[in-house]
Amino acid sequence: MSRTRKEQCTRRQRFERLQHTGRVMIGDWVRFYNCQRLHRALSTRAPAEACALDA
Repeated sequence: MSRTRKEQCTRRQRFERLQHTGRVMIGDWVRFYNCQRLHRALSTRAPAEACALDA
């Protein structure tokens, strides 16, 4: 395998890991924001809790 091809594969794998890490971090933040973070506009409740009480 040529050096250029090896470098391209290495860069691609690194990029894919970064993409995956980014998706995981964003997913974690969204879950925190919707399920744990208290919102003043919802009487200091989490959105998931407020939705459950309104249903």
